[in-house]
Amino acid sequence: MLISEIYMHKSNKNNSAGKNSIVRENNMRGFSLMELVLAIAIFSIGSIVAGKMLIDANTSTRSDLDKSEAILIAREGIEAVTSIRDSGFSNLIISGAHGLASGPGGFGWVFAASTSDIVDVKFFRSITITLNPSSNFTSTSTAIATSTVSWMNARSVNEVVTLTTVLTNWRQPGP
Repeated sequence: MLISEIYMHKSNKNNSAGKNSIVRENNMRGFSLMELVLAIAIFSIGSIVAGKMLIDANTSTRSDLDKSEAILIAREGIEAVTSIRDSGFSNLIISGAHGLASGPGGFGWVFAASTSDIVDVKFFRSITITLNPSSNFTSTSTAIATSTVSWMNARSVNEVVTLTTVLTNWRQPGP
């Protein structure tokens, strides 16, 4: 081999290696773009899932707070009926559904003319008095009081909380 042939052979090797380098570099750029698109897609999906979880957690928390408030309102209804009973058991002889209102001068409780009352604009409370059929008002008198609170939750579903108690005429003397 002549020196010029050797030089050409070396330069052909360098050119072919250079072409391979260019091809590899182009492939690497395309692969990097695919990685970037894939990373953006994974990040987007992860962000959407995390956002959905936060929204669901917030809705669940609001629903739990509403339920806790409804239980307190229903409990207040039971306490109001107990207060009405304490003022005179004969105040309970009106069976049926009642709302509640503040008593005269804002003191105590009385049954309202309506069948329910609205509490905090969102909650509807109804007190139902059922006289115990075994009660004859000459011996131990009993009545069943049910406080029902209903409201629309954050998902526009009607929810209900009900508390029940048995009330007796504790002032009536025994047999």
